[in-house]
Amino acid sequence: MYDVMTGLSIHNMAQGGSAQADIAKATGVALRSVQRILTGPTPTRADVVASELPAGPRRGRPPRADAVIVEQIRALLSEEKNAHLSSMEVLRRAKEWGYEGGRNQRAGAGEVPASRAAQGTGGAP
Repeated sequence: MYDVMTGLSIHNMAQGGSAQADIAKATGVALRSVQRILTGPTPTRADVVASELPAGPRRGRPPRADAVIVEQIRALLSEEKNAHLSSMEVLRRAKEWGYEGGRNQRAGAGEVPASRAAQGTGGAP
């Protein structure tokens, strides 16, 4: 059994005109498996997104967004026309739906948030 991205790569290469033997060699998948994968449907964007979701329970702090807002965001991003949305636009829409959280501008830059720095739990000096 191969992951969704491998199946998508195989379908894309076949649609591009590559021979099945070349696809097998390029992807490291057996020729018979390439043939089997090509008989199935091409994975959709929703299939790829679903395969990237973590399977186990989430660790760490629970999200501030409730389950309804999380589902609204997932539905929003699963639509092809919304694939270009920036994180700020998603945040703006989530606030319209009742989300009360925000964004931390410094955490993504490798810096320690001020609240953690004050507690002395901010990583290496």
